[in-house]
Formats: sequence, structure tokens, C-alpha cells
Amino acid sequence: RHRAGLVRECHGDLHLTNLVRLSSGIAPYDCVEFAPELRTMDVMSDLSFLFMDLVSRHREDLAYVLINRYLEKSGDYAGMSVMGLYFVYHCLIRAKVAAIRNTERSLRELEYRLNTAVGWIERPSPVLIAMHGFSASGKTWLSSRLLSSLPAIRLRSDIERKRLHGLGELEDSESGVTEGIYTDSATAGVYRHMQKLAKVLLQAGFSVILDAAFLKRALRREAHGLAAGEGAAFVVVETTAADDELSRRLRVRAEGDTEASEADRQVLEYQLGHVEALTEDERQRCISVATDRAFDVDEIVSRLRKPRVS
Repeated sequence: RHRAGLVRECHGDLHLTNLVRLSSGIAPYDCVEFAPELRTMDVMSDLSFLFMDLVSRHREDLAYVLINRYLEKSGDYAGMSVMGLYFVYHCLIRAKVAAIRNTERSLRELEYRLNTAVGWIERPSPVLIAMHGFSASGKTWLSSRLLSSLPAIRLRSDIERKRLHGLGELEDSESGVTEGIYTDSATAGVYRHMQKLAKVLLQAGFSVILDAAFLKRALRREAHGLAAGEGAAFVVVETTAADDELSRRLRVRAEGDTEASEADRQVLEYQLGHVEALTEDERQRCISVATDRAFDVDEIVSRLRKPRVS
């Protein structure tokens, strides 16, 4: 971590009590200013303090929104291999502070912080979720809700593809269909990269959402094999929508500049002609969601939490 430039001068005490909401946004204060050596740490340690505090206050949803956005911006997925260590470490820091205070209230907090650490250690086995669907079918929109509700770490092919080619999240690659960063070889490289990252996350105990089209059977088999190799359950979440709705969403997306995806109607037409439908066996482990109709996210999450192990 140090050689990778991820040990730096940080805040050092980044929990919710040291954050304030201003008109300009949320700002941290009261960092460890008196001792640079105490605030020099792995950035994941600093972030894990806030992550842990959110989890301990029953806002696991916000904790996972926080960590997912950090990972999308930084690409520091390798840091999740030590997140659990830092999570428990910061639980014990808060427990120690509570023990030193030695009041009736603080002793209740001591017990609670210790239980939070135990709860983290005894988390259920992870699930690997492969999103499946055409461009604009709602894969990213739905996975945004699943990552905070399940919860899980999401890997977005649109972002990781651009990262691999040195592009920012919202930069235009100016690539045509099957050209530039979208050639067959480039696409295969993106899926290999995402599986490599997913393996790190699964081994660290995190459920993972692979947010990509997964139109090819071989790619879905590889994801299934990864889950089986790591002892994780595997589920395909298929998103669908009517053709006219797909076209409408693509038009709306083209008018904005806030989306990493570069897909347009031409890309959709290519996908429609090259998709390999789910097999009967894949259907057995698939949850299909029509995103142009009303559906219950909580019901989907409940099904994802009770999948059969691969």
C-alpha cells in the first residue's frame, strides 16, 4: 500500500462526529493536526472509520454508497482486502474510548461497538451478481439500488473500460461500434479485469455486482466459475424494457454529459443482433426485472440474499 502511494497524510479521525454539513456541502474538521505521524496512514484506514461509523449507526446503505463512489473514482479495489481489518480496528478504538470514559452510557457503547465488530466478522457468505441486458435496459440504475440495499461492491464496465484506456469517467472515447476501446479484444480485456477485481472483493468477503451487459454465454460461464471457485453464490439479474423505451432512454442520455456509457441506438442494434440468450440452466439462477414497470427492490434483495451456492 505504501509503495502504491496509498499511505498519506489523512484526516486521522474521520468519523461522523467530525463531519459538518455546510451550505457548500459536507466538510470534515478536527483532524489530528498535532501529530503528523498519527494522521499518516493508509487512505483505506481513514475511510474505513467513516464507513464503520455509518454501519454502526444502522446506515449501511450510506456506507456502501460512500465506499462504492470512492472505488469508482480511485480504482483502489485492492484496498478492500484490508478494509475488514481496518473496520474492526476502528470498532475497537471506539470501544476503548468508551471503556476509558467508564460511564453507564459509555459501557453500553462499549458493548455495542464490540458487537458491531463481531457482526462484521460473521457476515454471511458473499454473492456474485452478473447484470445482464441491453444498453439502457436499466442495469446501472437497478444496480445502484442493489449495492446499497444488499449491500455490495459494484464494478461498472463503462468506468473500468475507460480507466484501462487512460480516460476519465465522462470522457468521450470517440469510438465507433466494435472500434477503439470497444473492439472484441478490448471488451474481453475489460471482462478479465473485472473478474480479477471481483476475485479480490469476494476473497475479502464482499458481495459483488458486475455491471456489464454479459450478452455472451462464455462470459457468463466465466463469472459463474469465479463464484464457484470462491465458494460464493451466483445470480444473474436480467434487466429488460420495451424497445421504444430503450430508444427514449438512449436519446435522453445523449442529451446529457453525466453518464459514463457511450451507447447509442447503433450500439443497441449491434447488441440485438449479437446477444446469446440465457440457457435454461442460467434461467434457474436468474432474476428478471422489467425496469419499465413497477417492481419491488426489497423483494429482489430478499431473493438475492437466499440464492443457492454455485
